[in-house]
Amino acid sequence: MIHPGRLFLLIGFLLTPLLMSAQTMIESTMDWTSGIFRIVASRPLDPGQSPDDHPRAIEALERELVPLAVAELGNLAWDNRGTLGGLMSREPGTRTAVEGLALAMNREWSRLSEDYKVVEAAYMVDLSREIPAAFPPTAAWRIPGVPPGWRAVPEDAW
Repeated sequence: MIHPGRLFLLIGFLLTPLLMSAQTMIESTMDWTSGIFRIVASRPLDPGQSPDDHPRAIEALERELVPLAVAELGNLAWDNRGTLGGLMSREPGTRTAVEGLALAMNREWSRLSEDYKVVEAAYMVDLSREIPAAFPPTAAWRIPGVPPGWRAVPEDAW
């Protein structure tokens, strides 16, 4: 039987390479005039990967990108009640739509850093096109009618 303390150390030792390799970092920008949301992501190459493994490095980066992009999209203002992240908290079903926005991002470019140790890539999505598709209107617009019992009051001449 393995002592619980040794088991914890063994698990920590085995997970350390996985945790060290999962270090995708992103920076996002939102251009409110054009509706374009951009992310630049970077991730160190996995141990044993060479610069020739660029396609596999991009695949690894993109596997980690969606949850990070959802978190960044969550920081965007949504309505007068708060952010898109707040909307996801109030209405958990909207998370799927936000994940759809993250999946709609297109890669603009990818490259290796100058020292060949980090893969970098830029992604963009036109939210002015994608948001209406992800969040369709739930009802037709209506101009409010005259409330029942309402009567116009003549203007006072004072």
